Amino acid sequence: MQMEGRPQPKSQFEMVHLLEGIKPIEVQFGEPPEEDEETEYKENEEPVWIDFEAGPDPEDDTVRHDGPNTYLISPITERDMFSDKNIDCTAVLGIGRDDESGKAISFISHQNPAYFLSEQGKEKFMNDLVHTMQELKDQSTPHTIEVVILGGKYDSKNASAKNSTEYKESVTMLRELIRKVFGYDPLVLVGPKLSEGGTDIHVMTQERKIWVVQDGQPALSMSSYPAQNLEEVSKMW
Repeated sequence: MQMEGRPQPKSQFEMVHLLEGIKPIEVQFGEPPEEDEETEYKENEEPVWIDFEAGPDPEDDTVRHDGPNTYLISPITERDMFSDKNIDCTAVLGIGRDDESGKAISFISHQNPAYFLSEQGKEKFMNDLVHTMQELKDQSTPHTIEVVILGGKYDSKNASAKNSTEYKESVTMLRELIRKVFGYDPLVLVGPKLSEGGTDIHVMTQERKIWVVQDGQPALSMSSYPAQNLEEVSKMW
């Protein structure tokens, strides 16, 4: 299923403006088309797997994190990416066009709100995410970058529940960090889960497209909305 069009914020001036020929990140729901079984990736071209459940690889210094069950932020790469089992966690995805190679480059994060919103984890997470976004900005041609928010969980029966308050705090913080680096208001490309389940995200970097597996969720949880409209949109959940 492909999302039709894009919702508009109350004010237009803060939204991302992309160069002609640079398309916004496209989202489709379901598993991506299966690769031919005989397809073999060239060395160093395999999809980057952000394996939150297994935790950071101690030998991989390209992934920013603060230990198990905290957050993972991928390196900036031309490769496809995969982030699975986003239960309560949110994600930030950024895609730009490398100023030297002309190829698309991207990163994705996977962060646990119980940690990155805490006094213990907040400062390091914010610094690491801003650092990665600034790297993407520095490497990319101006006006080719879009950064969006995905995932999370919201209790549609109780706006005061822990999941609900953490989701709102998460989107608010992530929105401000994105605005700090890029100067525009981001889109929440896929809303929160409103019932039990997880979110798997497949990123096709060169196509500027993602496939999202979020089974068993109502249509409202699959809708995009401008992050600045969070309070208004959450009343419909």
